[in-house]
Amino acid sequence: MRLLSVVWLFLVIVVLAQAGAAVQALPGAKAVFLIAKPQVKGPFFRRSVVLVTPHGKGATIGLILNRPTDIQLTRPGGDPLPPSAANPVVYVGGPVDRHRTLFLVRSPTPIAAGLELVEGVYMSESSEVLDEALTTGLPKTELRVFKGYSSWVKGQLAREIKRDDWLVVPAQADLIFAEPEGLWERLMMEHRGGRWVDALDSLAAENG
Repeated sequence: MRLLSVVWLFLVIVVLAQAGAAVQALPGAKAVFLIAKPQVKGPFFRRSVVLVTPHGKGATIGLILNRPTDIQLTRPGGDPLPPSAANPVVYVGGPVDRHRTLFLVRSPTPIAAGLELVEGVYMSESSEVLDEALTTGLPKTELRVFKGYSSWVKGQLAREIKRDDWLVVPAQADLIFAEPEGLWERLMMEHRGGRWVDALDSLAAENG
């Protein structure tokens, strides 16, 4: 199980390492939010807020932050949770590989089995890290669990941004763990006046 988690984390890092023009266009940002414009339809991305961490050219992956479910959580691989573990809300991260469990955890110290997306916020699939987070009773402001993830092949997201489907803004740790209800409306109100034109044009140019 640990080997599978390490292999998957390595693959995630490889994919993330291929998709960074948007972040490069937002100085100081490690990750971005994609905020779906009102014209975006469909069960996954309508009024969605997606956390994305690109770092170069190529494919992009992300996690939808405002799709809570009533799914019962199991450990990565389908094993039951330890008896003392809390049972947090599980979110749909996207339409890809929906049996896979990923999670975001907030930690003041680095997590060896995690990838830092925003300062102090790590993504991981390690069952050991998840067990520790659940048994120590981390509040929902420090832990978020997902089934599946979102993915765009090279050039796909750039085309969607170019046709004005998404707002692109720097990610903020507090908003990653904010209540999902009203998150889209809140971010649209804050950012609809600006399109981050430089970021969008840069991403389109790099990945188009």
